[in-house]
Amino acid sequence: MGATPAYTALQPEEIRTMVENGTAGTIIDVREYNDYCSGHIPCALNYPWNSRYLQDYYSELDPHSRYIVVCLSGIR
Repeated sequence: MGATPAYTALQPEEIRTMVENGTAGTIIDVREYNDYCSGHIPCALNYPWNSRYLQDYYSELDPHSRYIVVCLSGIR
C-alpha cells in the first residue's frame, strides 16, 4: 500500500473560487520576490523557497490551519 499524500493539487480555477468564497485559508507563494512581484494572487504571502524563507519560518505556521502553496511549476 502506498502512503496517502499530505497535499491536494488544485487548479487555478479552484483556487480562485476558494479565494472568492473565503475558504482558501492562507496562500503562500514560494517563488522568489522578483517572480512574485511580476504577478501573484493578491492575498498571497511571499515565502520564497530557494531563499529558505519558508524553511526558516515553517515552525511559526499553525499546523491546524489550511494553506495553499503556490509556485510556478509545482516542483517546489
